[in-house]
Amino acid sequence: ATKGIVQDGLVLNLDAGVDKSYPRNGTTWYDLSNNGNGTLTNGPTFDRDNGGNIILDATNDAITISDLTFSSAGFTYSFTAKFGSSPSVPYPRIIAGDVDIEWHTLGPHKLRWRWVNGVTIDSNSNYFIQDAIHIYTITYTSPNVTLYRDGSLFQTMTCTSSSDTDFDTLMNKSNYIYPVGANVYQCLLYNKTLTATEVLQNYNATKARFGL
Repeated sequence: ATKGIVQDGLVLNLDAGVDKSYPRNGTTWYDLSNNGNGTLTNGPTFDRDNGGNIILDATNDAITISDLTFSSAGFTYSFTAKFGSSPSVPYPRIIAGDVDIEWHTLGPHKLRWRWVNGVTIDSNSNYFIQDAIHIYTITYTSPNVTLYRDGSLFQTMTCTSSSDTDFDTLMNKSNYIYPVGANVYQCLLYNKTLTATEVLQNYNATKARFGL
């Protein structure tokens, strides 16, 4: 969970495959970077597949966190997950706060970036993939949103906003009406924009666990 991955700027490190992070039961998902823990809300369960993951049921399960605030100077969100069937809602939240990063299921399977002021932008189709484990990394430095999958560049988009950003929920919306059905293995948040080299470093450090 820590060996080999980029540590500089890491402000949240949740890994269900590490007992110190998730001891196989309870509602607290402990942050290995010691900045703030995650809370499993509405009954997510643990599964041992590929070292360990948290199952979200696509009904109302969520992973909530204390507010983490970032500036337009940059941030990175990286997570490892296996998505299940498409949910009934069109924009289930991958991460939520002043900017929502969503799975645009009508796209199909695009990423939708939605600022709190209503500005939105969609990625190319098929960024998110169902029924297989993948490592997704999303970086932002105004005005660029850069998407990686499994360590490789997928797309760069432009989406400007003058507001800073805070996040409070992973894999759902804070009012639990935009659920995601997924097995979630690891979630990483950085208060900086990872370079392509750093994204690849994280991928190489964890790919063997997931058979990638």
